[in-house]
Amino acid sequence: MALGNIFFAWVDPEETTFGPEHERYDENVFSFQLEQSEGDFATLELEVRRPRNEAGEPMGLLAPSRKIWAWFAFDCGSGLVKLFGRLVGVTSNILTEVVSIRFIARPVDYAAQKAALAEALRVLPNYDPIFIDEARRDDPDAVLEGYSAIWHIDRETHAVTVSDILVGEDAPIELAPYEMDFQGLDMAPAGVPLTSVMVSAELTWTQLASGAVDLTEYITTNWPNEEIVAAGVISSFTFGADNWPQNGASLGDGWVAAEASATDKYGTPHVASKTEGSTNIIKWWDGATTTLQASTTTDEAIGLAPGSILLLPIPTSNQSDSKLGDWEPGLGETSGTRPIVSWSRKTASTQHVVPLNQVEPKLSAAYDSNRKCTENVTFVLTADMQPILTEPGEDEALRVDLRSVNLSEMLGEGTGAEIPIGDTARRSYITTDRGQQSLQYMIAVARAHLRKKARAVEITVAPHIGRFPEITLRKSVMVNDPRIPDGQAFGKIIGYSLGLDGDNGNLAATLKLGCPIGRGGTVATVDGDPVYVQEGYVEVGYQTYEGSTLLFDDTVGFTPPVFAPQDDGIDFLSGLTPEEVIEQPLEVTFPAAAQRSAIVALSGGWGGAGDFVTDEEAQAHVSARAEAVSAVLKEMPTTARFKLKSMQAEFTSPYEIAVTEMKIPTGFNLEAE
Repeated sequence: MALGNIFFAWVDPEETTFGPEHERYDENVFSFQLEQSEGDFATLELEVRRPRNEAGEPMGLLAPSRKIWAWFAFDCGSGLVKLFGRLVGVTSNILTEVVSIRFIARPVDYAAQKAALAEALRVLPNYDPIFIDEARRDDPDAVLEGYSAIWHIDRETHAVTVSDILVGEDAPIELAPYEMDFQGLDMAPAGVPLTSVMVSAELTWTQLASGAVDLTEYITTNWPNEEIVAAGVISSFTFGADNWPQNGASLGDGWVAAEASATDKYGTPHVASKTEGSTNIIKWWDGATTTLQASTTTDEAIGLAPGSILLLPIPTSNQSDSKLGDWEPGLGETSGTRPIVSWSRKTASTQHVVPLNQVEPKLSAAYDSNRKCTENVTFVLTADMQPILTEPGEDEALRVDLRSVNLSEMLGEGTGAEIPIGDTARRSYITTDRGQQSLQYMIAVARAHLRKKARAVEITVAPHIGRFPEITLRKSVMVNDPRIPDGQAFGKIIGYSLGLDGDNGNLAATLKLGCPIGRGGTVATVDGDPVYVQEGYVEVGYQTYEGSTLLFDDTVGFTPPVFAPQDDGIDFLSGLTPEEVIEQPLEVTFPAAAQRSAIVALSGGWGGAGDFVTDEEAQAHVSARAEAVSAVLKEMPTTARFKLKSMQAEFTSPYEIAVTEMKIPTGFNLEAE
């Protein structure tokens, strides 16, 4: 091989490895231009003699009998610069003897390679499917949003890889001044660098949980009973077992009565009659006898609960009757006496009884939560960059808005996670381990934007041909030249070209480098101070540290957020207590004591004994007192009310994340003196 030798071989698409058999001259190449820009395929444009058939007649380059794949190689003296490509057409001079043809180094399985590599890159934290719309999850380009990288297609092997935007993965190249064309050095700004990225992420999930809370003890303990009432019982003169909620009754948003019952502790009172009688026989001096009989019947209320009110009886009837015997001898009919031979008396009274209801209740409230929870996570990532502009406030800033899918719903297949939040009953996502990975993805997205815009200076150099076989877009180059500040610049190769001018035989090789203008340096981890207990008391993972700094990588760190949801305090992951689910505590209006005071006050105006002219007046008196008692109870009904926290509420919790200043490599020192 010798410098300037050009090999060209038409091949089958399966001949993907260059060998000695390809060092041939299937076409006479008069000139060529090989070039590639980052993220794109390498292309080759050749000027060759117009092809002819065996009869010497011109034929088309895309004729069915012709091959369309080819190996190209140019001898740089130190090695071959090769390209394996497919003919994509004739670009010019189609009717002349010398035609221009174009090849592209595009793999036949490019889509499959790219998809396979993208699948391998779908790894947390640089890829988080919760922020990727389901329709875009199969898009390989969506994968790189969290990577500071770009697609790379090798011009020889057609291997599809990714390459970092600032620093090449392969061994760097160092160019001494004598290895470059002096006139080929050029420097130019590549635009205003991005100095900060504000990230605002909305994380949403539906807080789903179900269970039951026994409210019985809470109600009976907080019910304003009188001392006479036993524990575990509620009392009232108007509120009884019939007023208690039934199973299935709604108790609020997302609440129903799962187990509800109420039993009268003393049962239903009843009336029992009791009759007492006596018989007395009187024997007179003459042997006659008189029998005296008396009987009394009373009705009593049986089974009244302690504390029931018995108002004084009101007499409603007082009738007596007597029968006289014959006149006794004496002064005459008018002056003698007549004996009473029989006597009877009938009395009646009405006594009002106001029973005290004493109920043994049971109430278990079942919940089925469907609560929308949102965490708004924000931070500003600033790059430690050299200023390229002297006017303050002219630096470029970017805002990135991210929105998650429903974190309590199962993600699609191939996403690497089932339900992102894990337990749908959680109160916070960002403070979980999975949430920390989502936070790192946000940082990765901001980091990628900053690194992509950090190449604020572009340098073009013309290396000697002998260095060109080393050139790929996966490498960085150190350029040493006294005309550069500090005498050197370091940049990632973002484009290259190698060409031969067939008219004058001149060879031209150029490299374009993207140079970052950061200040370099790294970020260190900060342990922080333990929040819960003394260091070492609990196992790793249970402790929270205040002021700690974790590293995304050695260029940026962040302080993990501390658990601080702004919700109603319900923790479904622990056993719920009545105090935890009660939003408004139990309030009982007109309890038994207040009703009793009002009813007893009636006794002064509605006493017991009284003289009435007629029975009708007495009955009116009874009715009036009954109406008065009813009126009091109607005006003072016992009501009980408490409010349970809603199982359909919505909550939003802000989290402002502290991040370190991001370190950017120094590729070009604008601050050099």
